[in-house]
Order: sequence, then structure tokens, then C-alpha cells
Amino acid sequence: MNVQNDILSKYIEFQRFLDGINMEELKSLSREDLSTLKKQLHEVNHRNLPYEIGKIIAKKKEDEFPQILGIHHYPELQEITFLNEATKLEIDKHLISFRVGQYLNSFYRFISSSEKVLMLEDFLVDKGIVEQMFIVKCPCCTHGHLSEPLTTEVWDALKKRIQSMEDEEDFDSLTDEGFLESYCMECDDEIDLSLLKNEKRIVVKKALKLIKSRDTTYDNV
Repeated sequence: MNVQNDILSKYIEFQRFLDGINMEELKSLSREDLSTLKKQLHEVNHRNLPYEIGKIIAKKKEDEFPQILGIHHYPELQEITFLNEATKLEIDKHLISFRVGQYLNSFYRFISSSEKVLMLEDFLVDKGIVEQMFIVKCPCCTHGHLSEPLTTEVWDALKKRIQSMEDEEDFDSLTDEGFLESYCMECDDEIDLSLLKNEKRIVVKKALKLIKSRDTTYDNV
């Protein structure tokens, strides 16, 4: 009998033993005896053989496909020339911690240069990995959010519309149509949206939404 069959046979044998335990017999034991048995079972150090085998498989896969040790979830990152390889690899791993449609955390944990962070964000947008979104913030406190995340196209159109507005009813329509809220949770007060006609009062928060799935080439090899 080879090692694979031996291991599998013993696993099946033990499972059959567990399946054959008469629970009615266990119910006949005292609560104290059951508590002792439960404690003793927890104290048995079970070897997690499937986990150990998984680690061996992963190592063999890395030996066979060394590409997976490098940038491979988002191979476009290999084109970046303004970051070192270690940083690009960290970003590749960081991106897969998000699902498509989620908003990314800041890249400052990997990059200290503000200029390079902006370059990275532009790169990700250009490659169609993320989409730039804009959230309109309160012109009074600059903290409260007055809008849901807006695409670049929607935000550009909204800015033009705001600049063309003349009276209070026009600004009320922005709320009625669901573009902007007129109440700031931070200020705990109604906000005069006409303040946004002054471009110096417009404050937006930029956000990056993941829109491209990772490359799954090496998932099932």
C-alpha cells in the first residue's frame, strides 16, 4: 500500500468510527463525564495534514511556475518605471485584497512620495484597473459628504450645471434629483448649496474604485 492510500484509508476508517458513535449512549453519561470527555478531546493535538499537504503543493507550484512569486495578479504593473520591483509587488498583493467595485485604501503605506502616488493613481486609471471617483464635501466644514461617489463625467457635468444656476430652486433640483444632499451630518445643519457657485468653496474627495478583476492565469495550473 502506498502512502497516499494508507493515509486516505486511515482517514476514512476514523471517520466511519465517528459516524458509528451512538449518541444515545453518550446521552446516558453524566454531565461531569461528558465535560471531562469534551475537555480530553480538545486536548488531543490533531495534526492538520490537509494544511501541511497544501503547503507542499504551494511550494511545488512556485517551483514549477516561478512567475507567481512576482507580479502576476495585475501584470500591467510591470510596466511601471517610477517604482522599484519590491514596491510594485506589494501593490500587486494589495490590489487583490479588494473586490471589484470596492474603494481602495491609500498607497502611502507603500510609497512616501506624493508625486509618485499621484503617478501611480494616474497609471491605474489609464490601464483601466481603477476608476477615479469624486465625492462632494460640505463647503462649510469641508468634512461632511454631500454626494455619493461620482464618475469624472458626472462630476464635470455637475460642476458646469452648478455654474449655470441662478436661483434657489435650481439648487433644490440637485437634491430632488439625488445628486447632492443639502444636509451635512458633520455640521448637523442645512447647507446653502449656492455656495458651490464659488469654485473656491468646492471641495471634493477623490476615491479610486477597483473595476478590473485580477489575472487568474495561474489559479488552476
